[in-house]
Amino acid sequence: MPHPITKSEAQDVLSPYIDDIRSLITETINGYYSAFEHSSLRVKLSRRSHASICHDLVVNAIIERFEGVKGFGHLRRRGLFLLSVQGRILLRFNMFDQNLMSHGIETKQLVSLRYQDVSQLEFEDYPPDGLLHVGYCLNALETGVEHVYVTYRFGKINVWEWELTQTQQTVVDQIQFTTQTNTKPAAKRMPKLKTKNVGDISETL
Repeated sequence: MPHPITKSEAQDVLSPYIDDIRSLITETINGYYSAFEHSSLRVKLSRRSHASICHDLVVNAIIERFEGVKGFGHLRRRGLFLLSVQGRILLRFNMFDQNLMSHGIETKQLVSLRYQDVSQLEFEDYPPDGLLHVGYCLNALETGVEHVYVTYRFGKINVWEWELTQTQQTVVDQIQFTTQTNTKPAAKRMPKLKTKNVGDISETL
């Protein structure tokens, strides 16, 4: 079993690329569900078919984005796609259920991946720090993405979860904005002198 990568370690490795990954997933899947040219087809397909189509579209988008980028590589074999990041992490892309779990046919390969065993893949220089799942959750109407997560799964539980729905830049901007508004002193209103009968002195001069 590889060294179980911690959430903070994963964030250190993935932080430079995570906004791109989140955007690729959300834009690709939302585009599929909103595209008019797919509307007549969507009503005829099962939820499983939608998930399969979205998976293929996301994989193609990920390959196009990171193909040839230093530190990245990918494995595509018998329906399995894994993205290698900086020689440390493997990413697998899935649709998640409400428990942030992915599902599939119980093959020997799938069971091995759930227990972090990637040795059977014969991935050249496969990363030692573990396999992470990048998954999306659809909204209640199943018309687009509501959340995106990275999880470290072992067996039937997630050891940790990392929500990607907000970009890191957005979070930083919100913190800065909140700090500035909270620390700025409120402007004091200058009192106006009044006479006994005629109101403000400034109005009578």
